[in-house]
Amino acid sequence: MTEIPKISLEHSGLKNADSQIVSESYKQLIEQAIQQGLNLTKLDEIIICEDFQSRIFSFQDNVGLPQEITSEPEYLAAGKVIWYPRPEGDMRAKIFINAGLVPQLYESEPPTINVPAIQLLVHELGHVHDDTYITEQFGSIGSHILGNPELISLCLSRCIWGEYHAEF
Repeated sequence: MTEIPKISLEHSGLKNADSQIVSESYKQLIEQAIQQGLNLTKLDEIIICEDFQSRIFSFQDNVGLPQEITSEPEYLAAGKVIWYPRPEGDMRAKIFINAGLVPQLYESEPPTINVPAIQLLVHELGHVHDDTYITEQFGSIGSHILGNPELISLCLSRCIWGEYHAEF
């Protein structure tokens, strides 16, 4: 069985008991996702953080990635999967979740899948699952796609499919 990733809570407003509730709820959800066939073997950690954008930019800087996060008038990211190279040479993923959604996780007892914090985690786990299989099948899609219409189409269709598929 796939190992459950580390869950880090960087939320000063949560009491210890609340942190345990959040961690246990997420762990149970991840266990269910793995049992249902999600491939999360490349997922290292889930980071629930208050200063979402700054935390992501700091991590991207630390691993040598450009600072990127969705921030549009119509949509602001509340969760993000970041793939990064490890010193060992392989790629791994971390999920970042905006802590502003965390209190919604345990407002109902027991938490239900309709709660935005749970939906968000399921969505991001879907991205990790898809990305794991896509990179195993096609390798990484990087700057080598420029000038190649077929690879550009593949990349764009993968982005569209990824958002759709992560919802289910």
